[in-house]
Amino acid sequence: MCGRYDLFSNIKSKEAAAILEQIKKAGIDIKTGEIFPTNMAPVFVEDLQVDSMVWGFPNFSSKGVIINARSETVMQKPMFRNSFFNRRCLVLTSGFYEWTKENDKKKYIFNDPQNEVLYLGGIWNIYDGEKRFSILTKNANNSVIKIHDRMPVVIKRDNLEEWISDNDFATDYLQRDMPELVFSEIKKE
Repeated sequence: MCGRYDLFSNIKSKEAAAILEQIKKAGIDIKTGEIFPTNMAPVFVEDLQVDSMVWGFPNFSSKGVIINARSETVMQKPMFRNSFFNRRCLVLTSGFYEWTKENDKKKYIFNDPQNEVLYLGGIWNIYDGEKRFSILTKNANNSVIKIHDRMPVVIKRDNLEEWISDNDFATDYLQRDMPELVFSEIKKE
């Protein structure tokens, strides 16, 4: 489960600066920092063009939104199947948050030690004229399992265009091992 993520709040890399410049040139007004479900956030779509969408598909059976889609069933579920094959995106982050399930919940941020920008595999669709995205998740690897049993699908920088444009590649990618991440505790203020 990925319930919140960070959008470039503390990074200074050239890659993040270039992405923020691309967002600005596209005329998209975004906030940086912690992104919550139903926030408007930037994503990459076809040809790695930036777009702005609301995080979460509508949940027609109850209140709230569906912020994650399980990679194991995304190709079978009617709500997600068409989006997976026709509307994949990349969610731009500098890390995602998870909490321990203990009584004294602790908050952690997960990052890629090799890259300041973390790209999460997502899908999108249009509901009532509004573009919305959901983040794909899978069983956690060894670097995440200590804190949570699920993790986002992390797309490696070398595979960004293939993820968006190639159905066979995207289908295969869901079966791959995710990169090793590092985490640190976020202290309560």
